[in-house]
Amino acid sequence: MTMITQEGFEAHLKCPRKSHLISEGSAGAQSRFHEWQRGLEKDYKEAASAHIRNSMRKDDWCIGTPGTKPLSERGYCLIFGSLITWSRNQTFTHGSMR
Repeated sequence: MTMITQEGFEAHLKCPRKSHLISEGSAGAQSRFHEWQRGLEKDYKEAASAHIRNSMRKDDWCIGTPGTKPLSERGYCLIFGSLITWSRNQTFTHGSMR
C-alpha cells in the first residue's frame, strides 16, 4: 500500500524523482535548517488545530479516523488527523470539513 505523505507530496511538486526516493526511504539526510523548519510547521499545526477545536463544541469535531458509523449520522463539522484509504493508497489529512 502506498502512503502519500505531506513530505512526499511537497517533494513531488518540486521534483518527482525526490518524491520517489522519499517514498522508498532512500532520500538523503535532512539539514538542520530543514529539521528546524519542520518543527515550526508541526508546532503551528498543533496550535492552529487546538485554537479551532477550542472555538467549537466538543460534539462538532473529532480527532482521528471515525469508526464505521456513517459520517452523516455523527454530525461532525471537522475531522482532524484522519487516515483515508482507498484501493491500494492511503493519505493523511490534517483536517476535513463537512
